[in-house]
Amino acid sequence: MSHLTDDQLLQRFAERRDAEAFAQLVQRHMGLVHATCRRETGDDALAEDAAQATFLVLARKARALVDERSLASWLFATARLTARNLLREERRRRAREERASAGTERDMTTEDSAAIEPLLNEALGRLKPQDRQAVILRYLEGRSLAEVASELNVAESAARMRVQRAVERLRLNLGRMGVAVSVVALVGVLDSQASAAVPSHLLAVSAPPAASSGAGLGTWTLLAKGSTLLLATTTTKALVASGVALVAAGGFVFVRNQSTIDDATVRSAFRPLVGTWKGTANVPMPPRGERGPTTMIFEAKTEKDGLGLAITMRFPDQHQGERKHLSIDPSGRLIVEGQGEPVERYRPIGFHEFAAKGEGKLGFEGQSTEGGRNAELKVSFEVHGDRLIMHQSTKPQNGPEQGQDVTLERVK
Repeated sequence: MSHLTDDQLLQRFAERRDAEAFAQLVQRHMGLVHATCRRETGDDALAEDAAQATFLVLARKARALVDERSLASWLFATARLTARNLLREERRRRAREERASAGTERDMTTEDSAAIEPLLNEALGRLKPQDRQAVILRYLEGRSLAEVASELNVAESAARMRVQRAVERLRLNLGRMGVAVSVVALVGVLDSQASAAVPSHLLAVSAPPAASSGAGLGTWTLLAKGSTLLLATTTTKALVASGVALVAAGGFVFVRNQSTIDDATVRSAFRPLVGTWKGTANVPMPPRGERGPTTMIFEAKTEKDGLGLAITMRFPDQHQGERKHLSIDPSGRLIVEGQGEPVERYRPIGFHEFAAKGEGKLGFEGQSTEGGRNAELKVSFEVHGDRLIMHQSTKPQNGPEQGQDVTLERVK
């Protein structure tokens, strides 16, 4: 089945529970997943557990991932989250954070791989999705330029340029994190990640049996060594409440719901927006509905232990107002709820970086309804100190894009 694409293999498994198709996916991507987990945990045993659990998540979510744009990118993100969760449950995250706060991981200037590897996942995570995909395909999975071009659906020359630009941006990210590295040295480290040996027993991960077969999940060869892997959420709720079910005596779990953004990151991203902000916006003015400048007051308060954000936008001169509630769903999408309005979901952009810095730009993109027609919606919040710049634009089908930026100052 080596000639089949990731999409074709995933579809065969999702529709037929084809064990051979799943095994081919494991053979193709285990190197990427294992190396990602090893960088994240710094521990070979934990990395093996996290790598196997990542493919368990893939098996559970296969049907929903059939239309995934890049399976490799999805596996990279899932492997990172899985490794992080496992590391936290082993109480090792705190030690890593203490070392980071003391500067032991940030004050490095050497170009050797030992200095770069601990920060490589984070630096990759800060890249734009298209840049991250280019680096993952070319280096972490060791694909040829022709294969990268085919995967990205571009000419080989365009793929080469995209990879070069992505590596340079990755180098700049590492520089901001305290690691000065040349492009040549960085490429050498990336090449070593692709060629790192994968323990042979990891490649023996098999697909789960079909539901109709009556075989137990204990026949899987996904053998996580810990007693439990809390992968469904990053909270400490009971297993049943969090959507995690323990399977057989092998000690591994399957995941019903898994968030790609943990609770701490959600709180950190919402926190800079909290407060009362005031500025001027252009809104429809009575009686003719033409847009004109008017005072706008933007208020944001956290709810649900910081995991939700209640937003009120008021236009006191016009006696108008609007309320929204923001939260993050298990797949990492932004949920927007308004009274009497349908729930909408949008893709967050720059969420982790915004949460880490406490300022900068946080964006959301997705489909909305504009005048009864589907429209592309883009919203962003840009925070710098006591200044908040809000941007919103919509582009209806077969229509021009419309939007505005509103600059507000913190008043409370």
